[in-house]
Amino acid sequence: MDGYTIKDANFLRVISNIYIETYEKTQKSRDIIIFTTALQKTNNGILISGEGFLYKASDRFCIMYDAGLDRPAAYVHELGHVLGCEHSFVDIPDKWEQAKNKALSRINENNENIQAGDVDIVKYEEKISDANIKISTLKSKLELMKQSNSATAQKNIFTLNKNIETLNKNISKYKAAIANNKANNEIYKQRVLNAEKKLAELSSIKEKNPYRFFNQGTTSNFMDYSSNMNDFYKWQWMAMQEDVEKYYNKVDL
Repeated sequence: MDGYTIKDANFLRVISNIYIETYEKTQKSRDIIIFTTALQKTNNGILISGEGFLYKASDRFCIMYDAGLDRPAAYVHELGHVLGCEHSFVDIPDKWEQAKNKALSRINENNENIQAGDVDIVKYEEKISDANIKISTLKSKLELMKQSNSATAQKNIFTLNKNIETLNKNISKYKAAIANNKANNEIYKQRVLNAEKKLAELSSIKEKNPYRFFNQGTTSNFMDYSSNMNDFYKWQWMAMQEDVEKYYNKVDL
């Protein structure tokens, strides 16, 4: 933070997490939360009025900065994001494309991790098999050595037992590595499922926002950046209505 200007790009994420940890640790609410602050925030050197989650996993929060505190239309704009509306113009860079590519990247990355884990599991299973074969061979030799009471035989018996002990320790290590890889793979699989869910959510957002204009600031739409924001398009009303219905009908938050 520099003076009264917020530099942290994840400021809204941070304070929303603090809110959840403080007030919803045991039970989540179905509220839409608007944070207000006299602090400023800029984007490319321009003061922004607020921020609202749209392409994030948690879409219940928005924040109004100093530049938007006395602008009712700015509140409506950010609430529009929370309720599933994109900008009415094409963002450059395209935030929807960025979110989609991020989800696809997570899917690919975690699938690669799963494949690498599976390869390691097979490798360790083969090592266990090889170790068991060696142990079986050493035990056969051990039985033969036990038939002799010579000093050389006793020395060999000691060596064989040490080798068997080492192989058993290695087998324990291999089994632990397999268990670790399997546990990690379950984490990676859940991440893939989460990213696939995010892709489905993004597709739904795109379907509910079928039209965007190339020229920013040329309409009276609340999701535009203009001085005359006072209306929503029909598809935006429908998008918000659907989002509210789905949100309040969800069993699990």
